[in-house]
Amino acid sequence: TLTAAEKRIVKLGKNEQYSLLQCRFLRLIMLLLVITGGTSLLQAYPCWSQTAPSVSECDRLAASSLDPMKPLDIPGVAPDKIDAEKAIVACQAAVIAQPDNARIQYQYGRALAVGNRERLALDVYLKAFELGSYVAANNIGVIFYKGVPGVKQDKKAALSWFETGARGGVDVSKRMAALMLEAGEGIPSA
Repeated sequence: TLTAAEKRIVKLGKNEQYSLLQCRFLRLIMLLLVITGGTSLLQAYPCWSQTAPSVSECDRLAASSLDPMKPLDIPGVAPDKIDAEKAIVACQAAVIAQPDNARIQYQYGRALAVGNRERLALDVYLKAFELGSYVAANNIGVIFYKGVPGVKQDKKAALSWFETGARGGVDVSKRMAALMLEAGEGIPSA
């Protein structure tokens, strides 16, 4: 049986989105619980328990080095190195296994975008952002900045999304917002 403290940790693990720092801290707590005999919590904790094969495959094929939510042992894959078809299949299966996992939603969006399915990628990035992925906000900004089939170019929206990513600590979003502001892009006319 679980102690009251363990039950609180399980409840948090199922209902909250964690920043990288929170995940690392809670992983340390989980490790201490394992050492002291609290192994039953490992399966309930989302930052630790990522053993579903589809999740591991999605991580391997589509994780971004810019994503602070990615597993520490996964280096990330550059967009031009993503095998879109394999990543789409793996990440779609991972999304089915863990539909409320922001990182997996984000990676699925990356695979779709690389596979020239940007309109669908936008919807998936929006879901990832709703679940707590600020790096997804950056990719939403990119889609609005470029404009893609089914999504009209909207530099004002792009700037807003880059600023959102910047507020979430995403360095590339900070650079994109700064470049747009310096060029006068996305700023409402006076």
